[in-house]
Amino acid sequence: MVPRGRGNFHSSQYTIVKIKETACTKQEIEILGVSQSGDTYTLLSSDDEVYTVSAEFYTGNLTNFIDELPMKILVEHNNRIVNFIPLA
Repeated sequence: MVPRGRGNFHSSQYTIVKIKETACTKQEIEILGVSQSGDTYTLLSSDDEVYTVSAEFYTGNLTNFIDELPMKILVEHNNRIVNFIPLA
């Protein structure tokens, strides 16, 4: 599978999965933890939800981010994939 649900299962050349796009949700979340893998950050919220943030939307220093935890931020997301972090 590839991001956004476009792709085939390894078991079949004919099975395609499409993920229904939903409207973006604007939400304030409290971040308790963060990890980085390549160009992607994974955020753990206080309600145990996991949000994915591309380096395209956050280009700051991970150490500085961790030092500020816990923190509340306003995000726009689609199925917990962050599309936008408004600047205060």
